[in-house]
Amino acid sequence: MKFLKIFLIIFISINTSLKADSKNNLIQNLKQGGKLIFIRHAYAPGGGDPENFNLDDCTTQRNLSKSGQIQAMKIGNFFIENQIDIKKIYSSEWCRCKETASIAFQNFETKSFLNSFFSSKFAHNRQKQVIEFEKFLKNWDQKKNLIFVTHYVVISEILDYAPASGEIVISNKDLKIVEAVETDLVRFESAIDENRNLQVVLFSPLYSRYEQTEVVEKILPFIPPFVQVVGVFVNQDKAYIEEVSDRCRLDIIQLHGDESPQHCLSYKKRVIKAIRVASDEDIKQIQAYQGMVSAILLDSKQDNSYGGTGQTFDWGRSK
Repeated sequence: MKFLKIFLIIFISINTSLKADSKNNLIQNLKQGGKLIFIRHAYAPGGGDPENFNLDDCTTQRNLSKSGQIQAMKIGNFFIENQIDIKKIYSSEWCRCKETASIAFQNFETKSFLNSFFSSKFAHNRQKQVIEFEKFLKNWDQKKNLIFVTHYVVISEILDYAPASGEIVISNKDLKIVEAVETDLVRFESAIDENRNLQVVLFSPLYSRYEQTEVVEKILPFIPPFVQVVGVFVNQDKAYIEEVSDRCRLDIIQLHGDESPQHCLSYKKRVIKAIRVASDEDIKQIQAYQGMVSAILLDSKQDNSYGGTGQTFDWGRSK
């Protein structure tokens, strides 16, 4: 009988390591000012709006779940902790946007040109709202950052970009996207709420590594039997990895950075060592790890990255 091994892969702090330069550049860009920051409202279960939608009655609308409220709080903390100045926060008149803005930033002003035109009831407003938005921008001094808490359809129409719930999309004055930060955590939490069965967890750089560990602990009760939990780390200190390993009950530790063979051997749990390969010389590194780890993972080598680029590995090199 053949057994299918199922893994729950938890990427702990890998995004921060993989995208450290990108995150620093993002913060510096925001601190320079003159950016238009579009934020899709935090997670609100469902799609579109109910048939009995009433703009003045939040009970007739889709609203933030508890996960969405946490996400909105984290979005606000990102701007506070990084000391990013915002001149003004504007929100759609929809309740899920106003709640996101209220939790994240407290003070905000509503603008009808940020309202959703997804449903047929409001579709006729699309062009009018775009014109009003363009007119609004003409009075912007282009020196300070502005935040717009709005909807998928609005961001898609203005920036030609498809944002996830709670995603922060930064553009310049010409509406050219500078950077986007997706808060994967809430989408992950929603998957637990709805399906109680999740196989891959990704973390956003908006969250500290300790907050990430707390979230993983919440996942554990929902992991099905016979699923092995793998934690992926990039150049993290051993004490932290062991703490996470114990708290999150990891079955396997995957090391995706510059960890030495001796470092890999020092763990009591099974270790997978990732080796980045760009040439045949890189393949030779495998010899140093033989007998030191349980398995070797070969990954495409990309400059300024430890993996997760989506670049297909040349399997001809592994022969």
